Amino acid sequence: MNKLFLYQLFTFALLLLGLGCQNNITYVNGVPFDTIDCHSFLEHIIDDGNDSVVYDDIVDTVQVIKLATTDESVFGDILDLVITDSNVYVLDFYGNVIIFSRNGNFISRLRRGQGPGEISNNPSCIAFNSETGYLYVFEHFKLNVYTSSGVFVYTKPLDYYCNAMLPIGDGFLILQDRSGNLSRKSFLISSDSSFAPIGVFQFFPDDYLLSSRRPLSSFQQNQVLISRPYDNNIYWFCNGGFSVRHRLELSNFERQVSNDMSVEQLRHFSDPSKFSFEGSFFENSNYQIFELTNNKFVYCVYRNTITNMVRCGRVYKSSDDTSGIPIHYACTMGVYNDYFYGILEPNPELFKRLRYNSHMSDSDVDKIKLSTPDDNPLIILYRLKDIPAEPDTE
Repeated sequence: MNKLFLYQLFTFALLLLGLGCQNNITYVNGVPFDTIDCHSFLEHIIDDGNDSVVYDDIVDTVQVIKLATTDESVFGDILDLVITDSNVYVLDFYGNVIIFSRNGNFISRLRRGQGPGEISNNPSCIAFNSETGYLYVFEHFKLNVYTSSGVFVYTKPLDYYCNAMLPIGDGFLILQDRSGNLSRKSFLISSDSSFAPIGVFQFFPDDYLLSSRRPLSSFQQNQVLISRPYDNNIYWFCNGGFSVRHRLELSNFERQVSNDMSVEQLRHFSDPSKFSFEGSFFENSNYQIFELTNNKFVYCVYRNTITNMVRCGRVYKSSDDTSGIPIHYACTMGVYNDYFYGILEPNPELFKRLRYNSHMSDSDVDKIKLSTPDDNPLIILYRLKDIPAEPDTE
C-alpha cells in the first residue's frame, strides 16, 4: 500500500470524523469564550497617535542565551524552536536540527542523509516530550526519534502530515493545516505516545489561506492554545476537548478580508485605520501577547490578565526615551516556565543604541553587546510584571 493511498485514506477518514462523529468535534459557534476588547486601545492609537510602550512599565526580568557559533553549530533562519530545562533545540528553514545546552554550548547536529536516523527531507516541525525524554523530528510522513542529546532511537512511518506539534502528557497535539491534506481543510489531531490518533477536530470555518508562524502554544499543563492569521478566535485544547477560549473584538477597526482574496492581496491590502490579527497568540499565568497589523506597521499587544490593563504599540521606549530592553526586537516563539521567549538577530548598530538597566544582569548585557552579525541569534527570555493603571513615565 503506497503512501499516497494511505494519505488519501487518512484524509477521507478525517472528513468522516469531522462530518459524522459529533463526539470528536466541538463547533465554535455558541461556545462561551472570553472577549478581548481591542477597540479602546486601537482608538487611542488612531485618535491620539500614541503608539509607544514604556519598557519599565511592564518588564520584570530578562534572560539571554547566547548560542555558540562554530562551523558545526551555525544555522539559518529559525523555523521551529524548543526550550527545555536542559537544552535548546533549533530547526532552521534548511532542515538542519541543532542542539545546544541551556547556557548556549553546542551539543550536536543531527546528520542529514539517507541512512538510519539521518534526516533525508526538510522537517516541518520538532518537539521534545519531557514525559518520554525524547526529541521528535517530523519529515514527510516519517517521524525520527532521538534522545535529548541527539542520539538516534527509532524511525516511525506516519500516515498523516504534521505542520506543528506540541506534547500533551505522554502524547501530542498535532496541527494539520489546509496545506497538509488533499481536502484543503484544517484539523487538530490528539495522539497517544505512539502518534496513533485519539481524537480528530476540524476547524469551522476554514477559509483562512495563511498559516501562523507559531500556530500552537503551550498555555498550562496539558493545555494548548491554537491560533491562525485573520481568525479572531483563539482556540483551546484542554481535557481532550477543542473550543474557543478568546475572541479578539476589533469592532469598526477590523480590516475586512475574504477567502476569495489571493495571498498577495491579503499581504498588501493596507489601510492605516484597519487592523487584522497576525496569527500568533501567547499566554502565561498573567499575560497575553499577540500582534495586530494594518499592513504598514505591526503593533504588539500586551494584555495583563490580572489587572486587565493593556499596553499596545510599535515603538518601545524606556522611561528616559531611550530604547532599553530588546524585547520588541525579538520575534516571540513561545512560553517556557512562565517566561515568554523569542529570537534576537545580532545587530551591533542597534545594540549600541540600547541602554541596559537592572532588568538584565551584566553578563547578559555583555552577551548582547559582544554579538557580531556572523553570530547565531540570541534567545531572549522575559517575564512581565503586573501593568499599573497608567504608564510610569516620570
